Amino acid sequence: MNKLEYKKEILNQAKRKHQSVIDDLRGEINAIRESESDNNADGQADLEEMSQDVMADSRRETIARELDFAQDELNLLNRLVIQEPLHDEVTLGSVVETNKHSFYVSASIEEFEANGKQFFGISTKAPIYEVMKGLKKGDKFEMRNQHYTIKDVY
Repeated sequence: MNKLEYKKEILNQAKRKHQSVIDDLRGEINAIRESESDNNADGQADLEEMSQDVMADSRRETIARELDFAQDELNLLNRLVIQEPLHDEVTLGSVVETNKHSFYVSASIEEFEANGKQFFGISTKAPIYEVMKGLKKGDKFEMRNQHYTIKDVY
């Protein structure tokens, strides 16, 4: 597989991973809603149930914010276009292979796999991106007392 095809596969796997996070968040919100409707079905609410409802509302609001953020990040992934020429320096859309980890500069994504290799999705707002932005193959950088050497950028 050439680098262009590989990069497209990395993007596809990043989208799948991010979609699974979104699906999980939606599932959590639905579970909270179902729990609330079960509690309200008996028609009587004691003080403890009311307290649980307030906590559930707060949790649902937190998850809803996470879901909005995740959907924005997926929208960013959907706007990325992989084409020639490939990147020779670290920027949005770059695959960055280092001596320690491989990164995909796109959106904040939990570790995911593409073609048997592990990647971390990093946002352009991430501190590590700020350190590696504009660097090229062979360059070195440090983040949190970890020393990295860029083995490849594309």
